[in-house]
Amino acid sequence: MPQPSIPTVSVIIPTYQRYESTIRALESARRQTYPSLQILVIEDGSDSGIEGYMRQVEDPRLVYHRHPDRRGLPAVRNTGTRLAEGEYVAFLD
Repeated sequence: MPQPSIPTVSVIIPTYQRYESTIRALESARRQTYPSLQILVIEDGSDSGIEGYMRQVEDPRLVYHRHPDRRGLPAVRNTGTRLAEGEYVAFLD
């Protein structure tokens, strides 16, 4: 009998000019033991350097997206939800 697939959870981390806090949130999400996890960092118009950090980590579960202009938390959450591949969505802000 085939095993049921594990639903993916997409964790959305909105950020604006918060490099250190974003790293803490990102690393907290990465430490979770749930086996099917996607982690999205959506940067709202800032350029904090978090994208470079994420490239160094080389974790296939990570997704980075940056708004070119600041659009506010609702827009960041909407973008994250649109990019999420998970059956469930969790916001970590």
